[in-house]
Amino acid sequence: MRPPCINRKKLEALLHKFFATARLDMELKDRFGGQVEPREWFLVPLPVIEEAIEKLIDGSITHFRYDEKSACVVPQGGSKKPGLQDAV
Repeated sequence: MRPPCINRKKLEALLHKFFATARLDMELKDRFGGQVEPREWFLVPLPVIEEAIEKLIDGSITHFRYDEKSACVVPQGGSKKPGLQDAV
């Protein structure tokens, strides 16, 4: 079976939005001494990322959110996050 065609930019935007609360907030110096703030580093366990990908593939991701305190994907409390359903 061929995997579904997914827009890479939309997929990246969706994952960034889904895991936004777990983004690592840090500043580093690059090799020239300039300040760099990584925007693509997240403190999320690999099995949780895999679970989010499964929910993305089956279309149920809009019914869930990432809870940074428990480090788990949990059911969405009432309303959907705006824009997630448009990312795929």
